[in-house]
Amino acid sequence: MPPWQYLSSHPEMARRFAAAVSSFANGHHNAPSFLVPGYDWGQFEQGMVVDIGGSKGNVSSLLAQRYPELRLIVQELPSVVDGAAESLPNDVRDRVEFQAHDFFTPQPVQANAYLFRNIFHN
Repeated sequence: MPPWQYLSSHPEMARRFAAAVSSFANGHHNAPSFLVPGYDWGQFEQGMVVDIGGSKGNVSSLLAQRYPELRLIVQELPSVVDGAAESLPNDVRDRVEFQAHDFFTPQPVQANAYLFRNIFHN
């Protein structure tokens, strides 16, 4: 059984796992504040970036704030994307979309770039 399936039926363990991943993802030298200015996202201005396994859209929100013409799709498991858009800042809600998707299945979206950030730990 894949880890995410196991965690879906063990909520306390899932909560601890999410906290650990968040701590690592936002830790020293791995914070989204390095990712946003550290790559030329402006080359995709007026384009589309798919944030695969992007959780609640924190990185996509930062990218949308910095690049106002960029559109983003956050792909995550259904249990993660359910209600996630409500936590986005109002100024990016029209450009950051959430889509339920298992990245082990074929990619349904054609985009200018695909962001894989801290998702290959499973």
